[in-house]
Amino acid sequence: MSRRVLAFAAAAAIVVAGSAAYGASVTFTTPHLGGTSLPVPKFYPNSVVATNVATSHQIANGDTLTVVYSEEMQASSLCTGAATTIGTINSGTAFTVTINNNTGSTGNDVLSVNSIPTADCTDGQLRFGTVDLGAAGYVSTTGSFTNSTVALTQTAATATIVFTLNGRTGTFATVASGSAAVYTPNAALTDTAARSIASNTAVTTATVQF
Repeated sequence: MSRRVLAFAAAAAIVVAGSAAYGASVTFTTPHLGGTSLPVPKFYPNSVVATNVATSHQIANGDTLTVVYSEEMQASSLCTGAATTIGTINSGTAFTVTINNNTGSTGNDVLSVNSIPTADCTDGQLRFGTVDLGAAGYVSTTGSFTNSTVALTQTAATATIVFTLNGRTGTFATVASGSAAVYTPNAALTDTAARSIASNTAVTTATVQF
């Protein structure tokens, strides 16, 4: 049995994204395969935060959703027609953010952006991804914020996306308990070195959102 033991070693440097921790490199060794090094991702969402301005734990007009990324984003991978290197995006035309009722893998409500005016992104898509909100009680049927805006701001080292929700339609409720929200980026997102965000996710520290 000892010859089949799998040895695991992680380098000292650690990067934390939400509740996930990454080593600078991870090495697997077996007597048959030798050593294999798996580098940690360079581009991933660092954090996701839902901020409330009205009724706590009920999604309302003026609330914001903020995601911070580990690297400068290739802006055109988020929004076709945007600057391709260091770029900022401020939506000039309002669009709809949808709160989908019970569509998460465990029945939670899910925030998504289905489309954006072509005046902002030439193909009508904002390739953001989705946020599983960690509970099923935010809406009783699918709700929308039809007058929402988005801003992408960047430095040479990070990117930040902020959604501001407005134009609420539908039936919304206050959530008393839940679990951490999970942001799953659109796999098309890349940094300015063309590195894909792949399947890297971020989770909130809060267990009830907004």
